[in-house]
Amino acid sequence: MRTEKRLIVLLLTLSFAGTAVAENREAALGRLSGDLKYLAGDALEGRGVDTEGNRKAAEFIRDQFEAAGLVGGMEDGGFFQEFPITLAEDVVPNETSLSVTIGDEQVALELGKDFNPLLIGNGGRANAGLVFAGYGINAPKLGYNDFEGVDLSGKIAVILRKEPQQDDPNSVFNGTEISPHAFIRTKIKAAADAGAAGLILVNDPTTAEGKKGDELVKPTGFGSGSVKLPFAMITQTQFNRVLQTSPLKGTDQSALSSVKEIANAIDADLKPISQPIGDTAAGLTVATKRETVTVPNVVGVVPGSGDLADEVIVVGAHFDHLGYGGFGSRKPGVKAVHNGADDNASGTAVLMELARRLGQQDGSQPRRQLVFMAFNGEERGLLGSNYLLKNSPVDLSKVAAMVNLDMVGRLGAKPLTVYGVGTGTGLEDLAKSLAEKRQLKIKPVQGVIGASDHYGFYQKDIPSIHLFTGTTPEYHTPEDDFETLDLAGIVGVTEYAGDLVAALSTESQRRTFQKVVSKNRKGGPGGNMAHLGVVPDYSGGVVGLRITGTSPGSPAAKGGLEEDDIITKMGDIPVTDIYGLMNGLRTYKPGERIDIVVTRGDEEVTLHVVLGEPKGRHE
Repeated sequence: MRTEKRLIVLLLTLSFAGTAVAENREAALGRLSGDLKYLAGDALEGRGVDTEGNRKAAEFIRDQFEAAGLVGGMEDGGFFQEFPITLAEDVVPNETSLSVTIGDEQVALELGKDFNPLLIGNGGRANAGLVFAGYGINAPKLGYNDFEGVDLSGKIAVILRKEPQQDDPNSVFNGTEISPHAFIRTKIKAAADAGAAGLILVNDPTTAEGKKGDELVKPTGFGSGSVKLPFAMITQTQFNRVLQTSPLKGTDQSALSSVKEIANAIDADLKPISQPIGDTAAGLTVATKRETVTVPNVVGVVPGSGDLADEVIVVGAHFDHLGYGGFGSRKPGVKAVHNGADDNASGTAVLMELARRLGQQDGSQPRRQLVFMAFNGEERGLLGSNYLLKNSPVDLSKVAAMVNLDMVGRLGAKPLTVYGVGTGTGLEDLAKSLAEKRQLKIKPVQGVIGASDHYGFYQKDIPSIHLFTGTTPEYHTPEDDFETLDLAGIVGVTEYAGDLVAALSTESQRRTFQKVVSKNRKGGPGGNMAHLGVVPDYSGGVVGLRITGTSPGSPAAKGGLEEDDIITKMGDIPVTDIYGLMNGLRTYKPGERIDIVVTRGDEEVTLHVVLGEPKGRHE
């Protein structure tokens, strides 16, 4: 009997699909191609949330929704749901300076040539004497402390990058491998704890003698938002000039007048030589700004008809991308338009095409209402979908299913990955039957990934499907352009997605939600890092890393981490942003039990977490 009912439902679905989803592949190809050329064109500036192109994309999507017969999904009848995004901190060049005084002589250093401010230390001002503090390491378990016996209170500490004895396989600092003591976050926290008023970083000899030479790190190179300590980096050339006038004294009282001599002296017996740098002082001012922009989600509705009209099927795709690069780009040193053709102009184009096919142009209506959601801010941590879920224009208890379209532009000969078929009863059978009808190869996956906009719906116990054609070498690079797309494949994904949405909107019984094991991320850091299982909020604005949720059954969930927790420490590793989290996951091994410190409301909470096995690309 159950099989017969399913067959009847499928026949009803195909009937609806035959009318509301009228197909003309050539016409669809033309529409999709035009949409993609516009969305992934240079004129839209990579659709970064801080660009005018992002707003233009939103207006374009709204116009297509309206033309398809959709009505505005917000309470005021409009299509836009505006919400704020805090942008990354940036330097104010004409208010940022560094001067060094040796005796009666003051030398002003040139921004970008002689020094760079480092935003991991935030803005501020320090005018004080200079004290050399070695590598900025306090490692009591290793019997090494650069801060011992030296007073840094109210002083500006000068430290070297990395750690001693880098070329010694027998070094206590993890041999020739980098240890956590080399992390900038660890150094700046140690200097702040020692009472330093400011911090100056200098390249160690190994770095300066490498391929990039004595290169200054860009202001955002180490991330941002660590502690309130003015922080800058100067070239070895400038610091060596200071040392030639005010050399340090080695443990044997010999004069050390260059960074190379200092490093050799420390390496020789692994004894710190921290001390005031003669009669020298510095004036460091780091001026920063942090702006907030208001951006829209776009929401359009096809009303339902009949006894199920109050229930909802959500069809979603994010339309933002990385703008001109920077954080999130796999080529962070390249400032160029990242057009995001596959990620996610492809999903957005399919979303608009489905709106056209399933809209009210021919007078037909689905049984359940269809709510089309174009999300913003996904690349910064699912900000748009999370905001929408907290301020939902629809009753979430009425949402029967969610279908997410993220990166569907590179199908080729591969099967279409259909994530989340285990999140609702019978979804795998439905996915397979519709694919068979289309003669489309699919790869059904029971679980979901935590790095796209369906995930928040899944966390609300809503069956959630994510269509995905796979990560490519062009992912999050300036090369993700229109020319790389498989247009015929996108048409095929559109047809399949249309069948899926039509089926979900037509069937008599809602699918029952089921918990599943979360899968790996669609992209991002990988390797053999231990697994924690959090969904980061990349927007910044806090000292630490805010999370928007945890993966079900993950080490984070088992350890008690919660939505809106701000992670500030993993074991001995300070966490100030996503890079701090990655450092912690690289440092500690799967199976290790570590303390994770979070800020929860006004309280500091310490949680005990056992890290999981690596899961490739994951949080």
